[in-house]
Amino acid sequence: MKENNIPSYSFLKQVQVEQEEKEPLNGNGTKSRPSHHRKTKSVSWSVPSSSDGLPSTTLKLYQLRRNNIILSIALSVVTFLLLTCLTLLYLHPSSSSSPPTTVDENPRANSGPDPPTYGRGCGSSIAQAKARNCRFDILSKAWLPQECTDFGNDQYLADSWSWNHTGWGIYADRWQTRELTLEELSEYADSGLKWYGTEREHLVHCAWGLKRVLDAFWYGKKLDFVIQQLHHTTHCVDRLYMSAIKADGLDVVLGKGNVRFGHC
Repeated sequence: MKENNIPSYSFLKQVQVEQEEKEPLNGNGTKSRPSHHRKTKSVSWSVPSSSDGLPSTTLKLYQLRRNNIILSIALSVVTFLLLTCLTLLYLHPSSSSSPPTTVDENPRANSGPDPPTYGRGCGSSIAQAKARNCRFDILSKAWLPQECTDFGNDQYLADSWSWNHTGWGIYADRWQTRELTLEELSEYADSGLKWYGTEREHLVHCAWGLKRVLDAFWYGKKLDFVIQQLHHTTHCVDRLYMSAIKADGLDVVLGKGNVRFGHC
């Protein structure tokens, strides 16, 4: 039985309706079944509608509540999916989220003269380099003979401390998961593995590398074959130029000078 002004439910509910069986009397005036016999039947409760006789205000409130529940469930599902995707991207970064393409600090020219066969080199292994009394040069990241100039090494290291107070970070991979010690970096000559550093470190290497070339030229010092090549010089000048031209405050008038008469 359904009473007016009582809202229905959206699920099926089994109710027992007790109803005394109406049976015809027997000839002796008794019922054919015991009076306590009962039977049940199912009553289906459906989603309320205007046909249920409910007031319009009650019906609208019910529909609003149902819509809010559906919206809450949908938002929860979307939020869960977004968090899952972000977690996967963080743990497994894709190639589209990779940092800019890395650039070799000591690039080799596609064509040009071969390394000189004269003079004393450091061989082709760390064991040979140590046997020939070579040293690891931090500025050029190379094993060099003692005769080669080491100009700029101290300034290069000093600049690292002035910028970040921890020294230049040289890493085993571009994601900076493990920082290399100086000894580990020097051993990469045997393994052939790539090391990775920041762009700031790269630019400081270029600046002091160019100064090393000029120092060797001016004072007649011996210079590492790779760092003295025009290709390396052009590479470093281009990197410094592109970084400088994009810096802030370049349109402030700070420079001054005189026009002079020169000679070659």
